[in-house]
Amino acid sequence: MWNLAVISLVTLSFVLGTCEFIMIGIVPDISETLGIPLTQAGMLISWFALAYAAGTPLLSLWGSRFSRYHFLAVLTALFILGNLAAFFVTSYEALLADRLFLAALSGTVLAVSTTFAPDIADRKYLPSVMAWIFAGFSIAAVLGVPLGTLAAAYVPWQWIFLVIAALSAADLLLMLKTLPKTGAPAIAPDIRKELSLFADRRILLGMGVGLCALAGNYTWYAYVTPLLETVMGADAGWVSPILLCFGAMTIVSNLGSGRVAAAGGVYILWPILAAEAAFVAVLAAAVHTFWAGLAVMLLLGCLIYIHNSSLQIYFLHISAVFHPGTLLMAGALLPTAANTGIAVGTAAGSLAADVLGLALTPMPGACFLALAAFLCWLLMKPERERLRRISWQGK
Repeated sequence: MWNLAVISLVTLSFVLGTCEFIMIGIVPDISETLGIPLTQAGMLISWFALAYAAGTPLLSLWGSRFSRYHFLAVLTALFILGNLAAFFVTSYEALLADRLFLAALSGTVLAVSTTFAPDIADRKYLPSVMAWIFAGFSIAAVLGVPLGTLAAAYVPWQWIFLVIAALSAADLLLMLKTLPKTGAPAIAPDIRKELSLFADRRILLGMGVGLCALAGNYTWYAYVTPLLETVMGADAGWVSPILLCFGAMTIVSNLGSGRVAAAGGVYILWPILAAEAAFVAVLAAAVHTFWAGLAVMLLLGCLIYIHNSSLQIYFLHISAVFHPGTLLMAGALLPTAANTGIAVGTAAGSLAADVLGLALTPMPGACFLALAAFLCWLLMKPERERLRRISWQGK
């Protein structure tokens, strides 16, 4: 399963994840440095996610006329420049503009990179390779986010983006050497064919699952640092180690998503999402006791990305079988849905924090996850009926 091409894509998702999630750990530092309210700094996460969701399908549609290899290389180079620019920002407006630019690039880079998975791995290893690509984001949570948060205590937070740029440049060289050099399409893409994906009931329901699943967790996760310090009473020195442990659990979540995909994928996903909704609801009560709140948070870390591999493989399958020629757009569906969910969840968490208090930020998240479970059940209902018709019990 492992080869240099797989390693390059996992490393790429790591730097993308670090760039995206580092904001969770340094929101208080940005608030203090730029002289803005904490909630305004926190909204950088929402704006990033919105730009990610809006830019990913548009750039993917535009880029489908080019070679995937060269398109990915150019996008990664621009991503490097965007992180270099972040090193020089001195105002909230400049930082916001740079984050919007990086967001649009990040989603498309991930979307294009996942389409290489079937080309660099045997079919039997595809769920595992896809899981590891998404696990790169969790590795970012384990290493990049806590270490970045710790570094921000000693050096200006802008330096973190300089390190991200350097790692991205090294990985770009590895990708250029190892990824298959696919040629450009012979004809321009058919926009109507690309957009036909969004008329497919399965695609819309699957995107709804991805959106609600991430929204359900980001109502509280976007504010995990003030939640730990203000509500749970954690010492500031413990925040980075706790984020490190949470990140380790999210690696388990992403690798577990590969197991779920291999065991049945979307067909067996809805009860897992329903259980996740219950645990998020429990978190609202558990945060008033440090160890109980921490235990539930770590458990949620094991579930937060459990849907990733199943949905991404499902989208690529629907594209290949029912909508040929829409591969790049199909690769963009999950990042688009997920980051729309992050934006919605972060905004809902911000509203809950202002109106209800930080301790109750998980409550709207439980509702989002319950909706994700229902949409997933609805998505697979025709498949269950088909199996029932061909089974002896259904005769």
